[in-house]
Amino acid sequence: MFVDRKYRSSGVGHKLIKYVKESHNELRLEVYTKNKGAVNFYKREDFNIISKQVELDTDETEYLMSWNKINSD
Repeated sequence: MFVDRKYRSSGVGHKLIKYVKESHNELRLEVYTKNKGAVNFYKREDFNIISKQVELDTDETEYLMSWNKINSD
């Protein structure tokens, strides 16, 4: 998920995640470890880091993160 810079920190990302959470029991995503803003955003949205890996196409280190409806209620 990407939010245009001019709309960041305005609640748009939170609303998008909330909308998706309403229709799913589990979500998984990958985010670059160097993208501290995104990592912190997903942590605030109750995502947990499951593993750390290297993306083969970019050679960037990333986290696999997961959210589960059962664990967040």
